[in-house]
Amino acid sequence: MFKKIAAIVLCMVAFFTFASFPVSANGGESNEPEIASKWSYVLTTNTNLSISSSGTATCTGKITGYSGTTTKVEIYLYLQQYKNGAWSTVSGGSWYQLFNSHKGTLQKTKSGLASGYQYRLKASYYAWSGSNSENVVAYSSTVNY
Repeated sequence: MFKKIAAIVLCMVAFFTFASFPVSANGGESNEPEIASKWSYVLTTNTNLSISSSGTATCTGKITGYSGTTTKVEIYLYLQQYKNGAWSTVSGGSWYQLFNSHKGTLQKTKSGLASGYQYRLKASYYAWSGSNSENVVAYSSTVNY
């Protein structure tokens, strides 16, 4: 009889040792991350700046909205230089394009940048659904040139 009880206890110990049970510290709710977009009409944006060794900046802004919901998108790009403690748009370094689609990519170049400064690309994205819109402002990484 003692061997039977010992075997049952041993099986229970093994079961509770190797079994996994979902445990939550937030009132029984799932710990799974909530997947939801921050925006109603914008799915993703991408803002990128690269500068060649000769001082030519390649500025790229990309927006993707929701197919079937987003009816048009707009991209405004501003190439900015950090000088005297402030960011300002470089002369001739702003561009705009409207896309009658749920997505768009705007890529422009600007040559003749002054060396010894930091640069970044500021992008202002607009996504429309009929007469409703939302705006997303994003920045590239800072580039030293």
